[in-house]
Amino acid sequence: MPKLRKARREEVHLLSDLALKSKSHWDYSEEFINDCVEVLTIDESYINSNHVFVLENRDTIVGFFSFIKEVEKNRLDFLYIHHDYIGKGYGKRIWSDVMATAKELDIEVFTIDSDPNARLFYDAERQCLAPAPSHSDHFSPLPAAIARIRRNRSLFEH
Repeated sequence: MPKLRKARREEVHLLSDLALKSKSHWDYSEEFINDCVEVLTIDESYINSNHVFVLENRDTIVGFFSFIKEVEKNRLDFLYIHHDYIGKGYGKRIWSDVMATAKELDIEVFTIDSDPNARLFYDAERQCLAPAPSHSDHFSPLPAAIARIRRNRSLFEH
């Protein structure tokens, strides 16, 4: 049974590799994937400074996510599923963990920057993706939404 836990500093290379391979799943050009390496690299300071969680199944990391608390807002920075586990229900599970973790961290509102290929995932979760200016350049062309956590449910705004 999958379980959620905090990421460990010694997992930085594993998580960076998982994010890059997950991004590669969507048939981007090799040039674009190479451009993503720096943005998708996680180091120890990132894990020490942010809320980073992994979803494990039988001691295998199948996905991870992180929240960054910025000066004026909270942001869901990473949400990746290992490419071998995409389409197998882990996205739905990790999304549930994202929402539960936000509530536990007393995060009432957070933003989501999304890859265009994640739109179907968010749509399936009955969430909406609203195009807006992105702070992440071309790596996150569709900032997804603003999530508000209220009494065991989330509301998404355009």
